[in-house]
Amino acid sequence: MAGVAPPTDPEAARLSELVPVFVALDAVQKEVDAIVDAGRAEADRIRSQAAADAEAVIARAMERAVAVKTQESQRRLERSASERETRIAAGEARAGAVRRNADARAAAVADAVVRHLAALAAGGRVDR
Repeated sequence: MAGVAPPTDPEAARLSELVPVFVALDAVQKEVDAIVDAGRAEADRIRSQAAADAEAVIARAMERAVAVKTQESQRRLERSASERETRIAAGEARAGAVRRNADARAAAVADAVVRHLAALAAGGRVDR
């Protein structure tokens, strides 16, 4: 049987033709997997950096909020102290006026009592 080709299995022949294609596809799949893994790693790095940046922004905002609250509290304290001083001064002025009025009334009452006693003494009527 020389010159006659051996019988071939058409399925085996087709598979042998596809082997290089499958080898190339495996290589491409490995490349794609590596690219996807690198992309995931980059995405994780970007997310981590974004989270760190967001935390820094939040920390600065909180520091600013505390500074603003501190300034406002200081202004309120100063305003309160000023109002306190104003009220103390007004109270002292009123107390001085009351004392002066009381002193004047006491002097007027004492003068009236002395005049009344003098009138009684002059009239000869003295109560004992």
